[in-house]
Amino acid sequence: MGKYKILILLIMGLLVAACKKEPLPDLPEENEPYYSVKGYIDGEFINLNVGQEGNFMSKGVTENNGIKSYYGQVVSPSNDLIIKIEFTVPEKSYTAQGVDPFKQNSIDFLVHEPGCKMFDFGSNILQSNYVYIQDENGSFQQTNEVNFSEYGKQNITMKLANLSQETYDIPIYYGFKNEQLNAGFSAYASADTTFFVAYDQDLKHQWFLDGDLISEEAEFKKIIGIGVHKIEHVITDNYGNQANEVSLLRITDFVLDWKMNILDCQGTTAPPNNYGRVIVTAIIDGQEYKSDRVTKNKEHNFTVSNVSFVGNSTSNPDWAVFDFDFESVLSNQNDSDSLSLTLMSGTFNIGLK
Repeated sequence: MGKYKILILLIMGLLVAACKKEPLPDLPEENEPYYSVKGYIDGEFINLNVGQEGNFMSKGVTENNGIKSYYGQVVSPSNDLIIKIEFTVPEKSYTAQGVDPFKQNSIDFLVHEPGCKMFDFGSNILQSNYVYIQDENGSFQQTNEVNFSEYGKQNITMKLANLSQETYDIPIYYGFKNEQLNAGFSAYASADTTFFVAYDQDLKHQWFLDGDLISEEAEFKKIIGIGVHKIEHVITDNYGNQANEVSLLRITDFVLDWKMNILDCQGTTAPPNNYGRVIVTAIIDGQEYKSDRVTKNKEHNFTVSNVSFVGNSTSNPDWAVFDFDFESVLSNQNDSDSLSLTLMSGTFNIGLK
């Protein structure tokens, strides 16, 4: 009987222990990655989730042909694939609410087109015959025009052969026209005094003559020495947006002879304003494909929604987060191959600093 009593006690103990044991909690489902890109590349479905399968994201600020751009990119080492999205800055990046990297919700693609800019010397039409511009080999060629194959900022070096061998560095913006921040100005003479008048008056002004600050007023006058001078007008609004215009002046016998203007070449169509436009890049197996080389992308739009900002400062955040969808065609550098991106969507971020 003693053995049976021991067995009964053991069974009762096991039953009591089983009654007191709590069930295992349900494990939470794995959180979905926040950043992702999905869609079709040439009909093949991709779904890149940051944080899975070694996929990661980087972001920052870069330059696109001399123009500041905000960008983000998803890198998938296992697929040997990078998807990059970048936006050229809007003409006014900063508002009363802080940084604003998008011109509008439905954003146009930037698509390069060739173009031409020329130098105008007002009533002194003969001056254009003496313009020499340095080419890519460092030689000076007689020409009054600068040709562009892509939109952006180009710094040219020029000289005026009938006056001296001195050279002048002049920035030219092709396809990026300051309309909301117009740094343009007029200059006219009265006897030996030159008067300067800014087109946009209600801003902060800085005027530099041959590199020296000479005024901070919207309008001013000055006696300038004989010769050719480089003048730069810089304007800044209340939020820190800035624009500038650089020109040359010729003073003859202490009288203003001409102010140089940069215009679209005669017979050409004015280019679109590409501030705030988007470029999509895909790098597959080391081969780069870009949307800015394909004319068909003029028919497409890049849609941005659910924009939020992240950083230590609400007025000056570090990056922007947004949802997107788009379709586009990308081509390689020599246009020998292309990719069709369809039904592309996801959540992305771009660096603002």
